[in-house]
Amino acid sequence: MHFIVYSNFDRDEDIKYVMQVARKLKKYDNVTYTLCSNRDSGFVGCEFTSIYDHIEEADVVIVVGGDGTVLHAFDAISNMRLNTPIFAVNRGSVGFLTDVEPSEFDMGMQKILNNDYNIEERSLLKVTYGDSVFYALNEVIVYKDDVTRPVIVETLIEDGTVINTIQGDGTYISTPTGSTAYSLSAGGPILAPNTDAVVVGAICPHTLISRPIIISDKHTFQMRLGRRNASAQLLIDGVVKLVVSDSVPVYVEKGDFKARFIKTKDENFYKKLIEKLNKWTKPEYFYDNPLEP
Repeated sequence: MHFIVYSNFDRDEDIKYVMQVARKLKKYDNVTYTLCSNRDSGFVGCEFTSIYDHIEEADVVIVVGGDGTVLHAFDAISNMRLNTPIFAVNRGSVGFLTDVEPSEFDMGMQKILNNDYNIEERSLLKVTYGDSVFYALNEVIVYKDDVTRPVIVETLIEDGTVINTIQGDGTYISTPTGSTAYSLSAGGPILAPNTDAVVVGAICPHTLISRPIIISDKHTFQMRLGRRNASAQLLIDGVVKLVVSDSVPVYVEKGDFKARFIKTKDENFYKKLIEKLNKWTKPEYFYDNPLEP
């Protein structure tokens, strides 16, 4: 079995843990691995390569990091439209998409090698702009290109019905997975992962009545700019992919394949939700020396 061990290599502590994972993998029979990162170069104390160069070789991608690192790894998987599963070890601040903490890694690996695990599938958004196609695990955003001026974005469904028109910083369509990410920060509702719906919402709208909409993911959506806006940015899972213009709409529909995550533990989504989000209310979580109340 061949693994990719993926991390962003931006934090020294993560690099140290990646090396611990590598040493542990060497002890298993019939296991090989490749260290990968999103960094192109830089001395970090170990050799690594681009995940895009080796993703087709992997049986499993081990992600060491938080949800952002998981999204980076999934971008490589979706770029090739593969069904490679992700086994995520939490080194981030929240870790909604991760399966185990570092102390549970050995347990998780034993279960993977013994084929004693479940696969959790998450729905995606297929985003088409002209000849370009992307897949979003969290959300697709049309965001203003000029930081000093709002953008007007209209969202329609396939029969031409307008479901949302906003003037503001932008608009987004979120998957259930993304409902606990940027959509939540923008005031959107939380959807259970198996919900067959998306959230359509606005980012800093210049109105008092704009509210997010939950709508079936069976629709094909069209996001288009108002005539007063020459261009805007298209973001997929927080990464700017290209600049869109008012002459070409962005089409969004349910993806034709799914993201796959290895789950080695029995996990309750709602229990995990409460535990993760409650961390944000504790000052000691953010500061080494929090101020006294």
